[in-house]
Amino acid sequence: MNEQSELSEKRASIYWWFATLLVHELNDGQIATLNSETGQEFLEAFSTEGMKTEVEAVKSALNRLTLNGKLQLELAADYAQTFLRDHKHSALPYASAFLSQDGLLYQAAHKEMTDLLQQEGLDVDKNLGEPADHIAVQLDYLGNLILRGVETSDDNEYRKALKKQLGFIDTQLMNWVPLFVKKSATIENAHFYPSLCTLLLSFLRQDRAYLVSRA
Repeated sequence: MNEQSELSEKRASIYWWFATLLVHELNDGQIATLNSETGQEFLEAFSTEGMKTEVEAVKSALNRLTLNGKLQLELAADYAQTFLRDHKHSALPYASAFLSQDGLLYQAAHKEMTDLLQQEGLDVDKNLGEPADHIAVQLDYLGNLILRGVETSDDNEYRKALKKQLGFIDTQLMNWVPLFVKKSATIENAHFYPSLCTLLLSFLRQDRAYLVSRA
């Protein structure tokens, strides 16, 4: 595997990691994986990329919730506080909630994301029960987009793939994720997920800068 493929697989795995953590409340198995040596190494790797402050905030939140009681229940409560109440009191994880005039779901952002998925021969898992513009769906799509870009050995085609990824980040993520993260930081009695969202935004900005330099 060449360096280009290795980097693409790493980038895709990071977006899928965020998608897994943000799509719903974590079960005991997922929490065990997050707290495992491998999971901690994965998280710590962000520190070496200039996101040490964000990583420490995530780790501190986990430690705080662990001290409060059963971690699975504490994380579920943290998830509900951050994402599952109304638009006034939570950071709803849908692009439409931040891009539509009245914060309604299933608006233009949902239609755009549905069309993009169909163009790539993808669809939202029916068992997920979430709109196409859910943050986790978008991150999962981006991971797939990154790996599909590795399928070509032609340099020009590869640059086109990078431009496609950059375009998606600019038009489908950076147009609302900063607002989403800012909102999550205001949620009272929530710790882990707001810090995770801040880490996501920092990575998105860094990844975008990489794409700009290469595309």
